[in-house]
Amino acid sequence: MKITDVKTVLLTGPSGNDPFLQSARKKRSAAFIEIHTDSGLTDIGETYTGYRAPEIVPEIVAFFAPILIGVADDQISPRRLWQRMNRCGNF
Repeated sequence: MKITDVKTVLLTGPSGNDPFLQSARKKRSAAFIEIHTDSGLTDIGETYTGYRAPEIVPEIVAFFAPILIGVADDQISPRRLWQRMNRCGNF
C-alpha cells in the first residue's frame, strides 16, 4: 500500500443558534484532510486551523503532499509521517 493523494476538504455553514457565535461570526468553517492509498483505503483527519483560518489549509496541504505521496507500507504510521513532515517543514 502506498499513499497516492492528499486532499483538502473545506466546509462552511451557518454558525447555529448560539448568540455569541452569531455576533462574532456569521459562518462556521472546518477543514479536513483526506489521505488516499493505492489499495482504495482513504483516511480523514480534522485540523484546528480549519476553524480559525480555513483558507490557508489548502496551501499547507499542498506543501506537505509531495512529502507524503509515495510513502509505502513500512513507513505509514502517524509517528513516522509526523517525523517526516516535521523534518521537511522545519526551518
